[in-house]
This record gives sequence, C-alpha cells and structure tokens, in this order.
Amino acid sequence: MKLVPDVIKLLLLSVVITASSLSAAQTIVFDFESNVSIYGQSSLSFTSGDYTLTVTSSSAVSVADALVARQQGVGLGVKSDSSSTWLITDDETLHFSLANSAGAVDFSNVGFKTGFSAHLFSNETATLTINNTAYELNGGSRGSDNASAILIDSSNATGAGWATESASSFSLTPSVKYSNGTLSSSDYRVISISIDIGSTSPPVSTLEARTVNQLVAGQTIQREYWVRYPETQNQASYPVVFFFHGAGGQGLNMLNPPLENLIDSEEFIGVFPSGYNNRWNVSGESDADDVEFFQLMLNSFNDQPLIDQAKVFAIGRSNGAGMSNKLAKETSLLNGISPIVSQQLEPLSMLEAPASVSVFQVNGDADTTIPIEGGYINWIGSTFLSAQASAENWAANFNCSITSNADTQLWGNLTVQAYTFSGCDENREVRYHVVEGATHSMNLGGGFDLYGEIWSFFKAQEAAASTSDDALRVPMVGSVGLFTLASLIFVLSRFQKG
Repeated sequence: MKLVPDVIKLLLLSVVITASSLSAAQTIVFDFESNVSIYGQSSLSFTSGDYTLTVTSSSAVSVADALVARQQGVGLGVKSDSSSTWLITDDETLHFSLANSAGAVDFSNVGFKTGFSAHLFSNETATLTINNTAYELNGGSRGSDNASAILIDSSNATGAGWATESASSFSLTPSVKYSNGTLSSSDYRVISISIDIGSTSPPVSTLEARTVNQLVAGQTIQREYWVRYPETQNQASYPVVFFFHGAGGQGLNMLNPPLENLIDSEEFIGVFPSGYNNRWNVSGESDADDVEFFQLMLNSFNDQPLIDQAKVFAIGRSNGAGMSNKLAKETSLLNGISPIVSQQLEPLSMLEAPASVSVFQVNGDADTTIPIEGGYINWIGSTFLSAQASAENWAANFNCSITSNADTQLWGNLTVQAYTFSGCDENREVRYHVVEGATHSMNLGGGFDLYGEIWSFFKAQEAAASTSDDALRVPMVGSVGLFTLASLIFVLSRFQKG
C-alpha cells in the first residue's frame, strides 16, 4: 500500500448520518457548498428548518488564528485571513453541535462519505468522537476519477458500537494510519452533513456491501460489489444499472451525488462492483473471468424481486467502458450500455452480439489516453477501433441505418457532436458523442449531469423497444430466464405435436 505523504492534498469529506428504521426519525441536511466564501470567524452556524448546526475548530499545533471557514463551491474547512489553505489537517478538529429553539437536540447513527478526491487509501482514517469515546473510521482504495465517492460506515469502524450512540455533538479529526500503527496527517473538507433525529435504533442503510465467491487462478476469492437502493421504495421492482470503474479504481468510485439523486428518485437500483486487483479483464488485464463475475452478481439477485432482471444496463468508464462493451458482445443479459472514454477493441469488434442493446457511447476529442482515433496503445497492449468505427460496428450488429443523423448539443460548457444510428432491431438506437475539448477524465463542467443524460436515453429506448422482441429476450442466468426458457420450450413442443 502506498503511504500518503505529509503534503497538502484535497480530500473532500461529507458526513452522513444514516436513516433509521423507525418512521419517527427525521433527516435534516446541511449543505456547505455555497456561492459565498466565509473565513476569519471562530464559529459558523447553519440552519435547516427549525434546526441550527454550529461548527467550531480547535488548533492544537497549527497557527493560532486558524478559524473555521467555508470556501465557495467547495465546502467547510479551516482558514485564517493570511492562510492559503482551506484544508482541515490532523492538527485541527472540527466540533459540531445541533440545537433548535428548545436547546440541544440529540441525533444518532453517524456515517461518513468521502468524495471528489484524487486518492483515498485504506490507511487514511478519520476519528469520530462522541460522548468522549473515539472511533476510528477507515477508508479504502480509490482511483483517479474525481467524481468518486466512498461510504465509510460502521462495518469499517474500529469499535462499531458508535453506530447507536446518541448525542447532541460530535467532533471529527483526520489522520493517516501507517503499517506500524502510527498516525500522520490527512486533509479534507466537509461538503455536507445529514443528521437523523428521533431514533437511536440501528440504521437501515441504502448502501449494501455484498460479495460472491469466484474461482480465480485456482483459488476461491470473494469478489466485492455494493448495491445502492432508493431511500424509499414504492415500486415492486426497479431496473438495475451496473457501474464499472476505470483501471486502478474500485466499485464506489462511480457513486456520486447526481447518481444518488437518480437512485433516490426511484429511477433504478445501482450496482457498483470492484475489478480484481482494480482492473477489468477486457484483454488480459487479470486472471479473473469478469463476464462470469457479472453473471454471478446477477444470479445473486434471483431471490430479490426488487431487481428487475429484464431491465439491466451497464455504464463504464475507460477500462470499465471496455467491460460494458465486452458484456454486450458476449452475453444477452443487457438492455443498454454506455461506454465512456473508450471504444471497442479490434478482437471484440469481430464478435456478433447475441442480442440487441441500446448504445450511448461518449468520447472526448482531446483524449490522449485512449485516443478517439483508436490504434495500438503500447501500455495497454491492445488495438482499439476508432470511436466512430466502434459505433458503426454496433450499428451493423443491430441492423441499424448505415448512415447516422448528426446533431450539435451543449453539455455544460462543452460542444458535443452527436451521431445517431436509428432503425435498429427492437427499435433501438446507437448514439455516438464526440465531446469537443474533453479529455480522458470527461470533466464536462457547468454542472452537466452525464449520468442523468444517459439514463434518460435508456428510459426512452425501453419505451420504444418492441414488446414482442423484448418477450423473446431470455436472460442467460436467473430464475426469470429459466422460467421464460421453459415456457418457450413447452409452447414449441405443443406446436410440433399439433
């Protein structure tokens, strides 16, 4: 494990107090990402409804005039008039207290979500202190995706009894734990806090950590994935969207606030798997059979009616985009894919997809990691189609129109050239987007919600898809697929006898 150096680095931290199983519980949210910067004050107060959250900072070693601060568009930190940094270091502790007009208000079940960080290693920790008891919360590895998030809850806290603590105040201190047990600095900002009031019962988390066993290189290992459910569930079942991270990342790198908003709006259930050794085996990146891993994950939902296995989608970035392409070419399990900042490998393009899927492909014309023109990439050891050829290959697979319709769009502050191949099997479409000036990070700017755009496309595609063709789509795994296959065989046998 790489050790984190004692230098300033941006680690944005959000504190979440998870929802309780009791209906009497009330969740209030304080957002620190404002349009105004405030510094040079000994304390800051924030209101949400009838509640006030007061934040103060303490300085054990740092400069005496370091005070609690809020930076425009970034979050809560510590800054004096003369200081150039807004970060909270291990020299600082932030203290939070909650009250209403009647006085102090108790809350419970504190959890942390880290987000928008270039790195978060497992030796990075945060110390939560409630009722004079300190609890150590540990992070996990992450990649370079700036729109990433990791939930740190009681399952990776030392002394998990903190989850049912009840108090009107708590404090938070960052730290890094090295292999010898010593702690050093870790820096972050707090971007928001949610507080659950009215219950001290153990929380019902919307985020579930799961594993399946898989044989890899002759050894049985536990493959991990996370499932993010809607906060309220008023539907009998939901579509499921799998999110595949880029090389070097892990499952929850793909979870961010816009995605959580979509999930909590009951649009779908999100699944966030981790690649073996932080890679997806698209072209020999590891010893794992990740197509099998995907099938095992789907199979694990057979006894969960909330998961609609007839509506399964995959979104991936970079190496994860390659994984979504591979799944659509090698299985009939998907309804739609969105490969972001990658295109098909040449060997994969030679395969015929077993079922039609909707395709929403996104590439940046300034991408130097996987260039839009494709070609052989030495450090990957693979040859890519051009982004255009990859889209055309999908269109040919699904018998789409041989020519595309072109359209100019604006995503955030970037111009996008969109090309749509229509008239495909099952009334589906293949859309290919060239984002002008976008690099491999696909930072669109302007607050554009790419995942929301992708999901709108998927929803429209499902509405347009032929119901008769959908009825013949048989999942390769799962009880629903087996039932459909058995029914089809029965009907055919009766027809032959007649």
